Amino acid sequence: MITIIVVSTFISIAFIVMAIMGGAILPKLMGAVADKYDMSRGFIVPMVCFALVAFYGFNWSRFSGAESMAGVRIGSGH
Repeated sequence: MITIIVVSTFISIAFIVMAIMGGAILPKLMGAVADKYDMSRGFIVPMVCFALVAFYGFNWSRFSGAESMAGVRIGSGH
């Protein structure tokens, strides 16, 4: 069960990265920003995208309606 979760997590992460960096729109937008300014400013485009993904990840429980882990007590064992 744990192995399936880990594998599906890595696949999900790969899809998120490919969607941002290997898509059809964002690389062109990054290139347009790099052409207009410089390459270092072109990397702002994927940075914003990854920031949005991180924001969603941190706030996933609110967006999905899932129960939070807040208030769950962690014991010292058995």
